[in-house]
Amino acid sequence: MAKFVSVLIAVLFVSISFAQDFEEESELVNLVEGLYDASTDSPAQVLTLLPPLTEQAQTKNWIHGMYVLGLLEARLHLALNDKVKTNQALQKLDSLELTLPHPNLAFELDVIKLDMLTGEASLDVINKLQTSLLSRIPQINDQNLVIRAYFSIGDSFTLLDIFDDALFYLNESYERSLIVNDEFAAVNALNSLANVYSELEEYQSAIDYYKKVYEILEKNDNQYGMSILQYNMAVAYQRDGDINQAKPLFNKAIEFGGKSDFDAIVVYSKQRLAEIGLQENDWDQALALYKSVEVFHAEKGNSVFLYEAYVGLADAYIGLKQFEQAELYLQKMQDLLSHIQLPKRTLKYDRLNAKFAYAQNRYQLAYDILIASTELQEDIYIAERKQNIARSKVQFDTERIRQQNATLVENQKLNNLVLEETKKRQTLFLIAAFLGFILFFVVLGVLIMQMRNRNQFKRLAHIDFLTESPNRRAIIENANIVFEQAKLNNNLKFVVALADLDDFKKINDSFGHDKGDQILQAFANACKEKLRGKDRYGRYGGEEWLIILHDADKQKITNIFYRIRDFLNETESLEEEKPVTFSMGVAEPQFNVDRNIHDVIARADKRLYKAKLSGKDQLILNDANPEKNSRAKPAVSNKR
Repeated sequence: MAKFVSVLIAVLFVSISFAQDFEEESELVNLVEGLYDASTDSPAQVLTLLPPLTEQAQTKNWIHGMYVLGLLEARLHLALNDKVKTNQALQKLDSLELTLPHPNLAFELDVIKLDMLTGEASLDVINKLQTSLLSRIPQINDQNLVIRAYFSIGDSFTLLDIFDDALFYLNESYERSLIVNDEFAAVNALNSLANVYSELEEYQSAIDYYKKVYEILEKNDNQYGMSILQYNMAVAYQRDGDINQAKPLFNKAIEFGGKSDFDAIVVYSKQRLAEIGLQENDWDQALALYKSVEVFHAEKGNSVFLYEAYVGLADAYIGLKQFEQAELYLQKMQDLLSHIQLPKRTLKYDRLNAKFAYAQNRYQLAYDILIASTELQEDIYIAERKQNIARSKVQFDTERIRQQNATLVENQKLNNLVLEETKKRQTLFLIAAFLGFILFFVVLGVLIMQMRNRNQFKRLAHIDFLTESPNRRAIIENANIVFEQAKLNNNLKFVVALADLDDFKKINDSFGHDKGDQILQAFANACKEKLRGKDRYGRYGGEEWLIILHDADKQKITNIFYRIRDFLNETESLEEEKPVTFSMGVAEPQFNVDRNIHDVIARADKRLYKAKLSGKDQLILNDANPEKNSRAKPAVSNKR
């Protein structure tokens, strides 16, 4: 393919030297459309070839030719992640009056607009454009354009964290690219499929896809594609916690990006290295790297990436205790939020703002921010659940209608056969009955499979994959049910306990994340073994655990605390047999005050916070000051 591109470029230069020989606009259009293949090798190089062609199209007032050239220019700038120049190219297209019907060109323009919207527009706007593209695909006769559309739709779902739809449309793009033998379209699809599996923390699947990409790129000596691959593989290793594998790959991405004039990948790799600097508390290195990418993102109009750079800069300044600078970048983050209409970005701002307040010893403010952040997170979860339910209903209804239509078609065929061959009515009746029998079991089988898949997805949505215990969603739903039942039944008594492993960050830093994971798994096992059959527990977040205890007085709660702690230390310990400890705050519902279960959890969280301030390894049952305790006995208060 690389040789083919070289030949194509050589032919292009010859064509340009005889540009005046283009007698028909169609000749120019065909030449430009051939450059779409060349653009997969080096977008920056192909951009340098466009000005002479554009000049000729403008001189001869070839509107169609100028439009095709404008689309190619926009696409090439977008491939280099230069949104400012992409917007400029699109604005030129708006000034052209394309009178002839060109459905492919309008479709291509909307594909580019979808790529431009992703990450910075509302979900409704993106969904509207996705739906429009999908409805028009049957009318598009250019299979390469259809492949790009499916790819862009899948990629947009990835960046919106809607991974099931992302996998579906990216697979569609990949399978169609194989049919037309388009290796570079296949590379794009495989790269994005790997990115989805990386987001889903299925890192081995991601690496397997990246290896397929590597085989194709190495064979064609594609340095532009190789820079993207090295970057994506590094991100996968970084998310998997393998920093030693990630660092050299980011540096290789910088090297390949420089060779192919792909400035964006160089900047993204530096930004990831800056993130690693934050993880390693190397504040100065992180600050220098973030500073180097801030200007690039601002110039290119990449609001999302600029926001992430502001996050890193604010975090680094907090680490350096340069609070004035940190506050400046927090303000810049807040200003950008109006352009980035994604609630999860607001969530990130709230958490960093809480960290900023905590670093300045403004603990109450930090706590209040985190409580508000928790409410936002719950709102995000509820909105996502409603969207998933609506999408599942649409998919189910579509499949049901398709099956109904298929059945109607089969019945019509049978009726026609009966009318045409009256002498064979009995035979046809038997055939129709047999086909109906088979169809019934096919439909039944499909419905059973859908039900099994739905139950499996529901189970997975309520399990924490690391500890195999109920996750935050599951335990909160259980707590909500218990809270509502207790409001109606005075005989149903329960308390909420919030437990947090002591010094967990130090454990991770001193003994490694693998040890931290083992301790989380051991705590989950301790809860499973030592809680009573009617009690419930779940991982609330990080090293925090939410526990629902039924019919538990002070003594029972204390005994449960001891049982969990003793079992935990029988299975896990630190160096010199140092025990693993945790602190716990307990609260019971006050239905005349509490609006919902979150008010009870908030009260338990305050007592957990008090337990931490009182020396850790504590059990707090009320708001009174706990007694000082030794490692052997937790401090317990008997008032609630």
